[in-house]
Parts: sequence; structure tokens; C-alpha cells
Amino acid sequence: MELRRSGLHAGATALTVNTDYTLDTVNGLVRILPTSPNATPGAAVTADFTFDNYTYNAAAVGAVSSVNAYVLFIGDPVKGRKFRHEYWNVMFTPSGQLGFIKDDFLDFSLEGQVIADPTNHPTAPIGLVTQIG
Repeated sequence: MELRRSGLHAGATALTVNTDYTLDTVNGLVRILPTSPNATPGAAVTADFTFDNYTYNAAAVGAVSSVNAYVLFIGDPVKGRKFRHEYWNVMFTPSGQLGFIKDDFLDFSLEGQVIADPTNHPTAPIGLVTQIG
């Protein structure tokens, strides 16, 4: 998926990419930089953008023994520090029975194993954990 930027504004002021904010076009994330002279903490920021067409990969449940995926988890606890976890390659495998006839229909468990990717991420082959708050 690619996020195409049409405009980002703090009030009536247009923001500048890589000066006021960064744009993660792969994941569709906009990060307002703390050094931005145009963005006031807590101020409303508006954006207009369009997404390109994209076809998602899917796996039939029970038809494959494992699925490799990129994982992004952004914690938002009630108390304590907040962290953003990003892992480049995680292999998920089922770790229990998939029961179609029981009270908790389609309740199943997965185990994940993080796989190093030193080729594409030489400085952080496993992933990144970043404190965000």
C-alpha cells in the first residue's frame, strides 16, 4: 500500500515533509516531529491523502503450517511508559487445536518466533523497540 500525500496542515499553516513531519508510506503512518516550528503539542492537525489500490495476502486458516509477517505493536497502557514494537519478520505457527465445535468458536492460539533480517536491516536485524511516551 502506498500513501500519497496531498496536504498536511496545522491550523492554516501547511507543514513540510521531513521538516515538520515524516511520512511512512509503507504503513500509512504520519509522525509529527517534536522539532517542528509549526506544530504545537495538542493542536489539531488535518491531513488529506489517497491510498493506491492494494491486494492483501491472505492465508486460509488451517491450510498452512506457518505464516511469516511484519509485526507493529503500539502499546497504550493506562499507567507507565508507552512503547512501539516493530519486528521485520515473525513466523507464526498454531500452538493448539482449532476447535470448530465448542463454546469459544474459532478460539485458537499462536506462537511467534522473531527471525533476524540482517540483509535488509543490518543495524537492527531483529527489530526496534522505541519508547514513545
